[in-house]
Amino acid sequence: MNTVRLSLLALSGLLLSLAVPSVFALDPPHDVSRNINCINCHTPHGAAGGSITRAAGNPNLCMTCHIPAGLASNRPFVDSDQALPGISGTSHRWDSGPSGHVKAAGGNLSSGTLRSGGAFSGRIERVYSITVTSSGDSGVALFNWSDDAGNAGSGISGSGVALTQGLLLNFLDGASSPSFVQNDSWILRVRTDLRLPDFNVPAERQMAARLAEVTRNPDRSFNTTNAKVVCSVCHDQHSQENAPFDPLSPAFTGAGTGEGRHFQRENNELNQMCLICHSPRDVQNSALGSHPVRVPIPAGDFQTPALLPLDTNAQVACMSCHMPHFTDSGGANGGAGDGYLLREHINTICLQCHTLADTVGGSHFDALSGVLWPGGQYGSSFPAHTAEKRGACINCHWPHGWPDDNITTVDFSRLWVERYDTADDGSDPDDAEDLCYTCHDASPATTDIRADFLKGSNGAEIFHHPVMDSEQSPGRSVECINCHNPHKARPDNRLAGMDGVDLNGNPVGEGTVNNREIVQQELCFKCHGDSFNASRSRTSNKRLDFSADASNSGYHPVTQAGRNQSANLAAQLLGGLTTSSTVRCTDCHNSNATGTSPGPVIDSAGLTQGPHGSTSAPILRANFGSNFLGDGNWNDNNAAMCFLCHDRDRLLTQRFDDGARTNFYQQDGRDNLHNYHLTDKSATNSCLSCHFDIHSNRTASNTQYRWRVNGQWFTATSPPANVKSHLVNFAPDVQANNFAMPRWQINTETGERQCDVACHGRSMDGEPYQPPFGDDLSHTY
Repeated sequence: MNTVRLSLLALSGLLLSLAVPSVFALDPPHDVSRNINCINCHTPHGAAGGSITRAAGNPNLCMTCHIPAGLASNRPFVDSDQALPGISGTSHRWDSGPSGHVKAAGGNLSSGTLRSGGAFSGRIERVYSITVTSSGDSGVALFNWSDDAGNAGSGISGSGVALTQGLLLNFLDGASSPSFVQNDSWILRVRTDLRLPDFNVPAERQMAARLAEVTRNPDRSFNTTNAKVVCSVCHDQHSQENAPFDPLSPAFTGAGTGEGRHFQRENNELNQMCLICHSPRDVQNSALGSHPVRVPIPAGDFQTPALLPLDTNAQVACMSCHMPHFTDSGGANGGAGDGYLLREHINTICLQCHTLADTVGGSHFDALSGVLWPGGQYGSSFPAHTAEKRGACINCHWPHGWPDDNITTVDFSRLWVERYDTADDGSDPDDAEDLCYTCHDASPATTDIRADFLKGSNGAEIFHHPVMDSEQSPGRSVECINCHNPHKARPDNRLAGMDGVDLNGNPVGEGTVNNREIVQQELCFKCHGDSFNASRSRTSNKRLDFSADASNSGYHPVTQAGRNQSANLAAQLLGGLTTSSTVRCTDCHNSNATGTSPGPVIDSAGLTQGPHGSTSAPILRANFGSNFLGDGNWNDNNAAMCFLCHDRDRLLTQRFDDGARTNFYQQDGRDNLHNYHLTDKSATNSCLSCHFDIHSNRTASNTQYRWRVNGQWFTATSPPANVKSHLVNFAPDVQANNFAMPRWQINTETGERQCDVACHGRSMDGEPYQPPFGDDLSHTY
């Protein structure tokens, strides 16, 4: 009697607790404030689901209220809200896990169900298609599978059927036989870097206990082979006690308080729950393959985000960028979201913290003409982006990393989507420019920079800048980023954001005390100035070669107009050049694609240009004969480079009366001495015979100079200061005749010049020359 009475009392207590719950049994809004009590979710008899719930399956139970017409209509969900990253979705999935999630194709006739299990071990997310090829129940039906990487296979249906990369398939019979009908299909989507909460870890046990499809092993341990993450893994529907990430959430002061704290299963103010399932992405350095979390905003090119929250330690967290529910990634996909669950649009969210890029003028960031990843072309499997992502950071970087196709167990460095140079010691592989080459190979970019870098074979002559590390000398490295800042380069200035060395040898540009935009030669001076490669022949310090110092008496006009201001020179010049003009390094050193138009190189859409490589060494727009040894066999192509700026006919026609214009002229004798030496006598193959250092004669080592100024003669083995020396400096094979060295002489008072040299089997004993007209008005400066 007492036993019966106690049982009845217990039952009565249970029913009473279900019908009229204690005020403190549930926290708002899952409480009487919304007319909610225990029996809204539970029923003591005939329950459809476990835990005596009114609906089978945890998500289904939640969605009895969280629907547009339900009690929680202000927070509604539908199945299509679940994230399909890169496609659509505004909510974290409630049916997935490390084994992914399966959806039946529309029109299937099978009564059976296909579920996934195991844990995906692949490094890249995959989409699998499973198709029944022979009807039958589980254990009899046959199937084929294929994935979006081109892999395929087949098998016999059943329970725990191995698919690939750690995945299992479970074919569950339905109400009618055969449960699986031929040609019916299912789609299985899986993602990387996921794991389940662990029952054996105290901080994870509460989450693990709410996993769906968990069974018991014979030893009573939990079997999570087929487990899925559902709503209650992350949310404790009864209590608001645990702290959320939301910095605007109210305090919890006891049972019955805390509405708006999101019913966290565990404390999550530092995204502790996120870092359980997504623990492979709990890294503090991008070198470990994912965007760092649990780190403060760094100094330098970063800022505290205005629209993204930090955690309570003022550090970047998962939910600084992501929201688990009700986020359309800044209106992506027409408000349907893109499945990445971002707080801002994927094209702009990086810019909340990262300030390095010039997103207003930068070439790569233009929404109409900027970078758009075309898909890997040199090994990377990173897929092509669609047009709306043009100009976004994610065209070169992927925030959670992408596997290196050479070493698939690690990701590309710095969250790049393709291999790129990271070392300056020559240790990178020769394909380390593939990130840049993927676009700059004429598709999608209109110019083929890659092809220029592959021109010629560097050796004694240089046909391309040696960006391949195997071509680089110890201590001398050149990469794309040594000349271009991909974050700041603009259409009007490809060197924007770079540093250099000015004419005085001072650092200038980005990151220096003189932070201004540099001019082209200042970039070149970094390698070809004070640190020039002295081990190579015919090299010199170009910073000094183009110095504006008064001692520099003959040079090509790069940093200032040339010394020669004669009308004869002016008559030679092509392409709009005058004696007041300056030229750039790239007006000579450029792709051979620029070698058909006279004068300076002019930017033109579709024209491959820049000193990347050329069929003519040393990276010249056109051929330049450098063989100055022995008797010549002159060919105009030997000076094709020179003739782009200097009119060939003006230089090589025999007489002034026929149109010649040159200061190298002998009246009443041999006429145009350029014609005489080159086309008439073929005395040399190369202009270098008399202009050995074509940049400047500052370092002339085989020339004696003699000049007359103010009634006095002077002699020296270096060019005279303040006297125009016309870039004369003799090649090493030119020999002395009557003096210690080959001599060039000028009388600045009369303008007469002389050469006293022995070369090509001939001796010139002070042969005088002077043009009949058009000479410089002054031979000093």
